[in-house]
Amino acid sequence: MTTGVVFLASLAALAGVALPAAGREGSEPAETAAPADEAPTPAPAAPEASIHPDAVSTFLTRTYKIKPKKLWAGLQAALAASGYPPEEVDATRFAVKTSFVDFEGKNFPENVGEHPPEFSPDYPILQLFKVNEGKVSLEAIVTPADHGSTLSLRARILVFGLNRRLRTRVLTDRRSSGVIERAFLERLEKSLGVRPI
Repeated sequence: MTTGVVFLASLAALAGVALPAAGREGSEPAETAAPADEAPTPAPAAPEASIHPDAVSTFLTRTYKIKPKKLWAGLQAALAASGYPPEEVDATRFAVKTSFVDFEGKNFPENVGEHPPEFSPDYPILQLFKVNEGKVSLEAIVTPADHGSTLSLRARILVFGLNRRLRTRVLTDRRSSGVIERAFLERLEKSLGVRPI
């Protein structure tokens, strides 16, 4: 089996599509993807401390002419209205991290993830470029600013990938493109009647 066939078979497994066997007469049949209904349950997400550096999302920051307490209250209300249940809340620091919820890429105007980390011996996970579905958690921090308050927001995105070393379908981190964050901020700003300065 050539390297190209193995790579294509891996991508087909990630997409849930089986490739036909292709090999020379007398050789072993080419590797094919398991049917979608026989796919193993994805392994749980890795702890945040072990995320590949190229898969860590950056904070999107905006400043508003509004008091921190009012922005904090509006943030919590907007998260609840948008279907993001809080998992970790620090009311003293005005910081919150939500539980993971499912999302579909078709509900956003652009791809929600940046390029995945480069496939290598140290990172043996293949991913499709376009994020069609996955899980997302939002992390937000409100801090005082000279003219009001600042909101820092980022999304932790988990997408399906194929670990070639373990031959297992896994959930793995993907750096956010900022599309999910901007969509949420638009809803938050509309609900509070504010615009960034």
